[in-house]
Amino acid sequence: MSNPIACKKAILKHHQQVKSLTADFTETVYSSMYQQPKKGNGVLKYKDPGKIRWEHLLPTKQAILISGKSLQMFENGQKVSNPNAKVIAKKIQQLMMQMFSGTFMDEKEFTIQYFEHTSAYKLELRPKSERLKRYISRIDLIFDKTNLTMKEMSMIEGPSDRIVYRFDDVTLNQPISDNQFIQYK
Repeated sequence: MSNPIACKKAILKHHQQVKSLTADFTETVYSSMYQQPKKGNGVLKYKDPGKIRWEHLLPTKQAILISGKSLQMFENGQKVSNPNAKVIAKKIQQLMMQMFSGTFMDEKEFTIQYFEHTSAYKLELRPKSERLKRYISRIDLIFDKTNLTMKEMSMIEGPSDRIVYRFDDVTLNQPISDNQFIQYK
């Protein structure tokens, strides 16, 4: 990329302007444990500061509701109270907050490499901490070059294991009720 500093500034400025976001997503899980990739879809809602609703609709109904430090998980309409699941969800919570708030760009947790294509920017994030490296070897983020919205996020765990999220129908800065982040309906 000819000017990674300009790319970083533009994406960071965009993140700072986003106060809410709603998007449909598709999820594809590639794993050495599966013969075929597993597919799912859902809806993502983000509201600044610190609110995320990550809701899978297919193949099973699952939701993670984050409001500040509060985290709730639901599966098929029932609240999940498994302590091990909550530990993993807390790690995901921290990572998701960094991705949607733009704080990942401070490079405290990740080193970032910037790439440019005719229609998109690609950022490759590599964790700095050994703790995070145990779960994720790299995160790839693809941003639309014209409006700087994230179009794809890939979480690479190993050589053949990764989860790819594609975001469509992205709506920015529209009102979202706070109840969306604390109540599962």
